[in-house]
Amino acid sequence: MKIFNFLKVLTWVILVFVPIYLLSYSIFSPFSCGWSISNSKRIVLVADPQMEGDSRVLHQGWYGQLNNDFNDWYFWLIMRNVYYFMRPDYVFTMGDVFSSQYIDMDEFGHRLSRFNKIFGSNFREPKGSIKLVNLTGNHDVGYGDDLPLYRLSNFERHFGQQNTVRDFAGHKLVTINSLTLDGTRDHSIKQGTWDFLENTAKQLKSDDKVLLFIHVPLHKPKGACYDPPNIIMNHDNSAPIEQTMVSESSSRAVLSKLKPKYIFTGHDHVGCVYKHSQTNTTEYTVRTIMGDHGGNIGLFEFTENSDGTHSYKYKDCRYFETTTIWIYIITALVWTILALITWLIMSIVALFTSSKVKKD
Repeated sequence: MKIFNFLKVLTWVILVFVPIYLLSYSIFSPFSCGWSISNSKRIVLVADPQMEGDSRVLHQGWYGQLNNDFNDWYFWLIMRNVYYFMRPDYVFTMGDVFSSQYIDMDEFGHRLSRFNKIFGSNFREPKGSIKLVNLTGNHDVGYGDDLPLYRLSNFERHFGQQNTVRDFAGHKLVTINSLTLDGTRDHSIKQGTWDFLENTAKQLKSDDKVLLFIHVPLHKPKGACYDPPNIIMNHDNSAPIEQTMVSESSSRAVLSKLKPKYIFTGHDHVGCVYKHSQTNTTEYTVRTIMGDHGGNIGLFEFTENSDGTHSYKYKDCRYFETTTIWIYIITALVWTILALITWLIMSIVALFTSSKVKKD
């Protein structure tokens, strides 16, 4: 009898309590996924979802479609916790929204529809005025040498301008398309970014507190982050073909002109923290939200103290890797089947025993 009571409890844990935890993990993980400062201004950072689409289905068939659907659900579940339980003021996606810049317009529209269901206004509307800002990445528009104006224009038409300044609680939220800083195929795109940078720098006051959001991280020495600094330029050295970080010269210029207090980046999937001694700026490279990296999001918050200074806090909030979720799903399915078989056998035995007792 004791063993059956134990199995009943275990069944409740596997089939009821674990799903509740998985669906609402941020509530049960307040130290890693809750805010640290009461009444703070709050920003959630989502790096590199790299949503895949038809190409994966083409190469993997039904298995590819299953993976796409599962990843959409995985991202949706994380963002459900963000919007309904964490309630930030802003959500920034840090670029590489999609997995390839070479998709056609039909596939772009299909992935955009999926993105909006997970991150977009229809999902956010019932909970109020959470603002969503989407940065572009190399998988969205290409590196500088492979960045045509039409592709950038299409991204901005659906996701918003990439070089922007927003006022927020005494801070300047600045976004810059860092893919264009070291050169672009169309020189006017690079020039537009540098003009924006110069104009923004001129308008900043000495006491302005700048929070900078970019996709490609600024330059750091080897070993500071998972990816070492590396830029491969095109044949005439006018634009990058690939790059792990912005060039050293462009990085110095960004730091000296904006003097940001904090920088938030994506691109390097592992994530890291680095302090630029030039301006005493802390740069957080946010770990990716992708499933094989644990569905991570960055939580940044600040508040004004009574003496006019500000307190700041950043931490990573991780979910579970997709492999762990699959193991649970398979375990729950097998356990459900075994529980049903056990219940059926016990019912038959009970019925047989009852019939025998009546005959006797």
